[in-house]
Amino acid sequence: MIKKIIISSVVLSFVLVGAIIVSAQTTGTDTTMTTTTNTEKQIDIACVKTAVETRENTIKATFDKFSSSISSALQTRKSDLLNAWSIADKAQRKTAIKTAWDNFKKSKKDAIKTHRTEQLAAWKQFKISRKDCGSGPTGENPGHDISI
Repeated sequence: MIKKIIISSVVLSFVLVGAIIVSAQTTGTDTTMTTTTNTEKQIDIACVKTAVETRENTIKATFDKFSSSISSALQTRKSDLLNAWSIADKAQRKTAIKTAWDNFKKSKKDAIKTHRTEQLAAWKQFKISRKDCGSGPTGENPGHDISI
């Protein structure tokens, strides 16, 4: 019983002392508070601009490559379909048309996959570069590019 009273008194004392200290700090009566200095890392703006330019040039190049791939796939599809429609036998023509479309779908799928992989690589490199420049997240969204 006496142990419980002593332990309760000690705990209550700690709580009261903590409350007094917090109260003194929030009311400004503690004159020993120190001001913190800004330890934020400096951002190298020129470095970030270079990283952005590199990213944007890479993304444009990947889009140009993607566009060229799709254009080539469309031209191949056109040629294959025209050739298919030159076939007199209905079964062979049907097979040739299906093959033309299947080849186009595969080419398109491969072009999209390559394009997205290259875009993500450009954004990944940008993230590394901007960190090296001392910049945190820039608020730019790679999803805008990935949706193209």
